[in-house]
Amino acid sequence: MDIFTLLEFNEIVSKVKDLTKTELGGEYASLISPFESEEEATYALNLVSEAESILTRFGALPLAPSHKLAPLLEEARRGNILTPHDFYLISSDAMNIVKINYYLKDKLDNAPLIKAMLKREKDLAVLANEINKVITPNLLVKDNASHELARIRKNIALSEDRLNKAAQGLISKYGNFLAENLITKRDGHFVIPVKTAYKNKVDGIIYDISNSGQTIFVEPSEIAALNSTLISYQNDEIIEVNRILRALTLETLKYEDEIINNNILLAELDLIFAKATYGQSINGFVPVFQQTKGLQFKKARHPLIDKNLVVANTFNLKDDKFIIVISGPNAGGKTVALKTMGLLVLMAKSGLMLPVSEEPKLFFYKNVYASIGDEQSLSQNLSTFSSHVKRIGEIMDVATSDDLVLLDELATGTSPEEGEALALAIATYLLNNSISSVISSHYSRLKEFAYSRSGIINASMAFDEKKLTPLYEYHEEVPGRSYGLVVAKRFGIKDEVIKDAESFLSDGVYDFESTIGKLRNEIRTLELERTELEKERAALLKKEAELDKKLKRQSEAEEDFKLTKNERLEKEINEAIATLDTLVKSALASGAKAHEIIAVRDEIKKLGKESKKEVKAPAKDFELGDYVEVKKLHVKGEITRIRGEEYTVTLASGKILKVSASDLEITERTKRKSTPTITVKGLEEDLTSVKPEINVIGMRVEEALNVIGPYLDRALLKRYPSVRIIHGFGTGALRRGIHDYLAKLSFVKSYTLAGEYEGQGGATIVTF
Repeated sequence: MDIFTLLEFNEIVSKVKDLTKTELGGEYASLISPFESEEEATYALNLVSEAESILTRFGALPLAPSHKLAPLLEEARRGNILTPHDFYLISSDAMNIVKINYYLKDKLDNAPLIKAMLKREKDLAVLANEINKVITPNLLVKDNASHELARIRKNIALSEDRLNKAAQGLISKYGNFLAENLITKRDGHFVIPVKTAYKNKVDGIIYDISNSGQTIFVEPSEIAALNSTLISYQNDEIIEVNRILRALTLETLKYEDEIINNNILLAELDLIFAKATYGQSINGFVPVFQQTKGLQFKKARHPLIDKNLVVANTFNLKDDKFIIVISGPNAGGKTVALKTMGLLVLMAKSGLMLPVSEEPKLFFYKNVYASIGDEQSLSQNLSTFSSHVKRIGEIMDVATSDDLVLLDELATGTSPEEGEALALAIATYLLNNSISSVISSHYSRLKEFAYSRSGIINASMAFDEKKLTPLYEYHEEVPGRSYGLVVAKRFGIKDEVIKDAESFLSDGVYDFESTIGKLRNEIRTLELERTELEKERAALLKKEAELDKKLKRQSEAEEDFKLTKNERLEKEINEAIATLDTLVKSALASGAKAHEIIAVRDEIKKLGKESKKEVKAPAKDFELGDYVEVKKLHVKGEITRIRGEEYTVTLASGKILKVSASDLEITERTKRKSTPTITVKGLEEDLTSVKPEINVIGMRVEEALNVIGPYLDRALLKRYPSVRIIHGFGTGALRRGIHDYLAKLSFVKSYTLAGEYEGQGGATIVTF
């Protein structure tokens, strides 16, 4: 089986071909295959990248269907006359390329390669005009194609008119002898249908007889001459039309090279845009070739599996880790992983986009070799194992360090001991010869081998041990269990049989597989936690950005307030001084002492200056060592750490709270009593009694809130990350009242109904 069939590459080719619009473009698509050199593949990918950008920005190319024209012109060179339909195809092609060029002319600033391609267009406007002068849209030769043809067709029209008038007179004359009162044609002659019984009643030539024999078609002698004249004109028309078409054929052959050039150019553009359209349909990215060996496919999907169902996986081959051993459960996705990697390499080499989540990078592997699936050959009398090892032998004979090798279920089909030994030997050969490879296997020693040697790593397909189903998730750096006995149990094998099977396993194998299973579960748990942490980190960063904006707005508002207050105060002082000046003048006029009045005036000015100095922006920061009260909790302590907008307050009890500045206010330091340990002890004992849940079932809303408020304060001091409030189902009024109360508390991060095993709708989980 060839590699293209084995990896279903031909299915990809077929999908691209379905997107082409030209006959020749479809032929080119059917020939898609890996390029021989990295330069050719890179050029093809750059063209697809430009086309994809044009599709994204401007939509589909207005490309009309195009016929393959080379065979038509070949027939014309042999002396055949092109038909009106042939000329229509040639003219349409000429107009097609003009339309494409016009559409793209202002869209190619970032598409230099396609722009260069379009410069190959040959101008066929003169030929197209010549064709349009001769051929009508309904594929007939125009009357005015020549003066002679116009004259002949005029005579034909006159002759037909005379014949019709004469024939109508004959219908009246021979009406009693006719099968029907109509005129028809036989062999180009106007005839009338005469009943066979009256054939001697009409003088003329019989041209046809009906199937029933009851009617004969006679050309009456009265119109024979008119018929002959019409037929003569019609023969002249045929001769003149052929002359005109022959002349146009010879004229067209002068442009043969230009016609074929444009026909090929349309097909090439058609193929490039079909590739880009297919790339968009699979949400693909244009790959980039790198000089170092390996590949990086992030969240790669097999393009032939429904994108709504396929599990995306990230695959990496590196220069120093060029062999991967994939293990895991049967039907867990190992074969799909191998096929995905191999298929995507072939697609990249063929100038196609890849279904991944970001720009894929890979080495330009010269060849991809694979032994995948059941290769039993009945024709050659070979078993599955024989065909498998025969294929592996052929691969090892030709594979080099520049190739990629894919081996599925390596060395299975024989005794486990011999198969495992053979698998280790093959892996050693590939490793020693630096041949990039991906191997799937259940052999435990092969997994251990991957741990013990550099250049080779383990990978696995995940398995849900609770549901006993494969997850189709690919994970690097850790082997996977085969889960053979687990799956067997799931599908009905008796427990006693499973236990016997476990007893037959060697201790080393059983322990190794068990350890792998535990390790896989731990890794999966860590990955889930990491995902959640990443979500939380993103949320915190978003919140931090919002807080920064809020603080900036607050700072600007405070500055505006300060300026406004200063301006208002200065205005009031100036008005007071002006009033005082008036009073001074009045006082002096009445005999008051001048130096006393001036002294009072200076004091008022001084007071104004000092008042302006005292106008400051409200304090917004606290310092280390400040003694503060946490307003919402009514507890006091000392600020012992400041980290951005987060303040760490150490209470007298030794408990630590982390709060924001808006929750704090400066307070007087409480004088230490002579027996502080008694207070601390009392608080500690009070907090010790705080449990991670509270039950308020049966209480009214007001009663419940009176209990829940103090409980949440103590739970917060106890530093519980979350607590559970059990309120029951009831009418839902208690639950709604509690939720409304929680929504108003700033120290409550979130609240949600409990999970399946925590009370569901009868309890609420509160997260601080």
